[in-house]
Amino acid sequence: VLPSHRTQSIKRCLFIVDTSGSMGTAEVNAAVPEMLKIMQTWKRAELVMAQCDTQVADESVFKPGTGFRELQAFARSPSWGGRGGTDMSPAFALAKKYRPEVIVCLTDGYFTWPDQSEAHGIPTLWLMTNSHMVPPWGQRIVMEAGT
Repeated sequence: VLPSHRTQSIKRCLFIVDTSGSMGTAEVNAAVPEMLKIMQTWKRAELVMAQCDTQVADESVFKPGTGFRELQAFARSPSWGGRGGTDMSPAFALAKKYRPEVIVCLTDGYFTWPDQSEAHGIPTLWLMTNSHMVPPWGQRIVMEAGT
């Protein structure tokens, strides 16, 4: 679902991090290297990180040029908001605001899945922290432990 870095570039990626109580610290922290990979691959892309449990607890924009270093600084001492229930709809609503070319959502999948229309036709990649949940739409990648 992610554009090939050799054939396409993206201007903006919305990266949603499920920060609900069912997500362990290691699972949530796994978002950081994935975001860094995106910024390394598409150096001219803006990355919007949305931390969400039942509401967007934090919305951070990492711009080309300075964003990679800012994200590295965040990685040294990550601070995650939320830790309550789970509803990804508020984070998907940001797609309308930012108009990304791709949405990535790191989650364990323990929630009622948002309707596909909430992605506004934007290709969506689900980075799953477990293999038990299968999203009803979008592409799924099950993350290996420690990746």
